[in-house]
Amino acid sequence: MFVDIKGALMIKKITLIICVAGALWGVSIQTHKPQYEQGEPIRITVSGLPGNHNDWLGLFYAYDTNMPEHVVYRVNTHGNHEGVFVFPSLDEAQEYEVRAFSKGSYDEEAFYPFSVVKRSEPDGVVINEVMAANAHTLLDPDFSAFSDWIELYNGAETAVDISGYKLSDKISKAKWRIPNGTVMPPKSYMIFWADDHNITLTHHHTNFKLKAKGEAVALFDAENRLIDAWEFPQQTMDISSARHGDTIGFTYPTPLQKNWSLSHEAVQADMPEVSREGGFYDAPVSIALMSKDDDAEIYYTTDGSYPTYGSTRYRDPIVIETTTVLRAMSVSDGLFPSKRITHTYFIDEETTLPTISIVTDEPYLWDDDIGIYIEGTNGIETPCGSGKANYMQEWKRPANIEYFDVEKRLGFNQEVHIAISGHCSRQMAQKSLSIKADDIFGEDRINYQLFQEKNIDTFKSFKLRNSGQDWWKSMFRDAMIQQLVKEDLDIDYQAYEPSVVFINGVYWGIHNIREKKNEDYLANNYPALNPKKVDILYGGRHVVKEGRADAYIALIDYIKEHNLSDAYAYDYVADRMDIDNYIDYQITQIYIANFDWPRNNIRYWKEQKEGAKWRWMMDDQDAGFQLYDEDPSNGPKDFGLMHNTLAFATDDNSSDWRNRPWATLLLRNLLKNETFAHRFVARFYELLETAFAPERVRSMIEQMQQRIAPEMPRHIATWGDAGPDYATMDDWYYYVDVMRHFANKRADISRRYLEEMFPE
Repeated sequence: MFVDIKGALMIKKITLIICVAGALWGVSIQTHKPQYEQGEPIRITVSGLPGNHNDWLGLFYAYDTNMPEHVVYRVNTHGNHEGVFVFPSLDEAQEYEVRAFSKGSYDEEAFYPFSVVKRSEPDGVVINEVMAANAHTLLDPDFSAFSDWIELYNGAETAVDISGYKLSDKISKAKWRIPNGTVMPPKSYMIFWADDHNITLTHHHTNFKLKAKGEAVALFDAENRLIDAWEFPQQTMDISSARHGDTIGFTYPTPLQKNWSLSHEAVQADMPEVSREGGFYDAPVSIALMSKDDDAEIYYTTDGSYPTYGSTRYRDPIVIETTTVLRAMSVSDGLFPSKRITHTYFIDEETTLPTISIVTDEPYLWDDDIGIYIEGTNGIETPCGSGKANYMQEWKRPANIEYFDVEKRLGFNQEVHIAISGHCSRQMAQKSLSIKADDIFGEDRINYQLFQEKNIDTFKSFKLRNSGQDWWKSMFRDAMIQQLVKEDLDIDYQAYEPSVVFINGVYWGIHNIREKKNEDYLANNYPALNPKKVDILYGGRHVVKEGRADAYIALIDYIKEHNLSDAYAYDYVADRMDIDNYIDYQITQIYIANFDWPRNNIRYWKEQKEGAKWRWMMDDQDAGFQLYDEDPSNGPKDFGLMHNTLAFATDDNSSDWRNRPWATLLLRNLLKNETFAHRFVARFYELLETAFAPERVRSMIEQMQQRIAPEMPRHIATWGDAGPDYATMDDWYYYVDVMRHFANKRADISRRYLEEMFPE
């Protein structure tokens, strides 16, 4: 560890007297060092205590004769005969005494003197505090995010211009330049957000992030000379690393304020325990909260909010009569507050689906400025023409999630980040949610098999999907289409499991549990590849999701410049893309008559290694199976059913925004090659007899309808007035029947279009 403190302030010595009652017990007491600075915790070692349960140590002003009323701090000895006891820091320049008491005795027998000196101040700018596991502490006002942060402190008596200074997470390398015009007044603090945004708005944002597992922080001057640096260890959520003089330790976060007392370890109180675990109950329950530390204080909430010292202090069992979320924390002397516990008690709730409880502070959802679920006042433009909205922001918020399977058994219970997910579907009253584990919460994976159809039992993230544009209709259209291709086609598809969600104890309706289409999906479904070495692109303009687009752009440029009817040119392309996968993908989109494709909703990927080929994955098929052209009063219009998607996907001169020539370039050029065209047509006819055979598709629709039908009445009662086209179960049955209607006829219609384009 490197610490550079320039200069020293004059130190004024004061005396702190520690007085221990109990010479008759043979009490021995000694401080851990002869001198403390203001702001440091007072650590003492005591032995010879009588060991009574009500023994305690009290810190008082020296020579105070009115002791019981004037106690400054109190520490219970928990019946121990000896041990190390910690009093909080002392900022007041005073003499003090620490006294030991047993069974109400106030007799003084001995005292031990030591000194407290004025805290030393740096004569310049130093790194004062760092937080790399910021879950709830400080919200960045520019990006509305709980990001890492670094605090600088100017201990000088004059202002310091830090323009051109550098911050870094490497002691050996300056990284981010502090902008011109940045001046720190004397005795002032300044926060820098280590969030990799590399911009200055109302606050400064560096070009690097910090690692919660621990690393270094460094400050360089304008000539890249190291001014100050220190290393911080593994971080604990919402506990920061800070300095007192030359000492680095853990502390309660104090952004833009003087640091509190330091601890050498981030030891937290034991988590509270509950007399009955969260779960499903037929009648009201009484819940007692307990701690292994009999003297711990427990604070709790029942509204979803994160427990703090300002929450309700537990005294008596809590009677829960309706579905309620209980969160709690323990506080013990000399320790950081415990990790919070969360339990949802479902009272007289019935469902045939897995149940998920999401718990978070209400402002994170509904506050006009920081709420993610509402239009609010701090939003950005929506892509679908409805103005600005908070729910379009890529904000994430801390939350707790509990999962109960169909047998109502707990699958997992942990803290995660939640975020609104989707594109235009964010405008729906019921929104999709992205769930992501994070190591700042202590667990960077969700270790549970979410989908029976895939042997994957660990997830970094997953989605609770509102069914996208199909939220208006069936609630399972995209999932059904992806289930159709999972066995017989070579396509990367998303697994599916319907569920019921509660938010802060309130019923929130059906959400489809789905895999996320990102590098974590590839890591789970292709265990041999390195998820950090992949390119994932989406959209016809190959927007980068992960990695880079260079290889794909080069492939498209080659196709533009070469005639793929030539065998050599075709082989060149076939060496760079998985032809079988691409054929299956294209046939699926054409068969389902995807109205929001091929310009939109395409996603493709490859490994970043020699010989790797591009593959296509299923990506939002909501607009298929006749989504847009049905009407309960007049019956299906059949525009979607009759749509010639084959011609649409190969049009070289379209002005329709959905199939501009650049969006159809790849397929129509590949079809110029006789080998490819033969494989494409043969495979299409084969799939129309197998995977897309009417009887198989109808069977899939029936299975999925029956799976969620028992839950639909309550779902409709919750959301039926908020926008869906179904207001009754009859409406919903109608929209599912539209898909059956499509399944009955689409295969024959597809054959006709194939025969017209490929008559031989």
